[in-house]
Formats: sequence, C-alpha cells, structure tokens
Amino acid sequence: MKELQDYIPQKLKEQINNVASENKFFPVYRVDKKGTKETTFLISTYEEFHDVYPKEKFDERYPEDDIGTYSTSVYDAPDSCERFIKSMGAKVRCMFPSPKIMVGFTQNGLAVHTVDYKEGYRDKTHIDWWIYKGQIEEAIKGFEEYTINEK
Repeated sequence: MKELQDYIPQKLKEQINNVASENKFFPVYRVDKKGTKETTFLISTYEEFHDVYPKEKFDERYPEDDIGTYSTSVYDAPDSCERFIKSMGAKVRCMFPSPKIMVGFTQNGLAVHTVDYKEGYRDKTHIDWWIYKGQIEEAIKGFEEYTINEK
C-alpha cells in the first residue's frame, strides 16, 4: 500500500503528489549523523525536529504548510553533506562523533528536485523525498557508506 506518512496534512499530500513522482534518483547522498545506518538516518525534517523545538521556533524554521518540512532531504552530489559535517560544532560533535556520508537511491516514496517546484530555491542538488509509510527500513537497504573513491 503506497501511502504518505500520517503526520502530513491531506492538503499537502495532494500537493506532494502533484509535484513529485516515484523517481529513482541515483546516486543521492545524505549524512548519517550517528554513522550507524539506523532507521533515524532517513527520517523527515518534521520527525526529526517537530518535538525538539518550541512550536514558534519550529514554525519559523520549518513551516507546517511547506511540503519540504515533511520530506527527507538528500542531494545528488556529496558536497552539501561534506560541508554539513565540516560545519558541525563541538557541541554537535559530542552528540554525533562519527557522522558518515551515505550514498544510495530514492525508492519507496515520491521524490523531486526542490528547484523544480519551489521558485527561487538555490541549491540545485537538493532533492525532497517523501518516503511511504512503513517503508523506511526498506529504503535504508538502498544505502551504503560513501567513500572518496566513488567521486
């Protein structure tokens, strides 16, 4: 059964279906902060931050009416991931001492380059990926650790 996550408002599910498809983008890159390839590695922005930030701060940074808030961000080039790891401050590094860049492909959901639907979006490598309900474990199987030799 191909359903988007329950926490996505119905109105936004319709919008996602209008802009994205079951594209299999390969390769795509994402930082696994823990470096362990656990299910949290591919959770959406909403899942990762909704209960962490106070509501007003979350809404300011991740608007609940923006479909990108409900996606898992991946990139079609490793550069953004490399920059993210380099920018991790000491406090974040204490929590995540072994981040890794993972490479794989979008599957088990809907995906689209963000620049294709969001006017003025600057990062041409960014892909929004909405993984179907109950499919994160399956999607993770399409990823492995990225090594410099793969460039």
